[in-house]
Amino acid sequence: MKVYHGSYTKIDEIDLSKGELNRDFVRGFYVANIYKQAEFWAKRKGKKQKNNGVITEFTYSGFLNV
Repeated sequence: MKVYHGSYTKIDEIDLSKGELNRDFVRGFYVANIYKQAEFWAKRKGKKQKNNGVITEFTYSGFLNV
């Protein structure tokens, strides 16, 4: 399954330690399976950094055990 991350910069490798504390749920790395959602966040995050934002695509296979 393809998932997308919208940010102000390209993400080469997921590093959970870089996530912000006290986000919506917990510190983590947020992705969407809907491109338009990632596009929204890329634009929002990019605007704060004075750029267009970047959508990074990942292929996810399997289940996350939390």
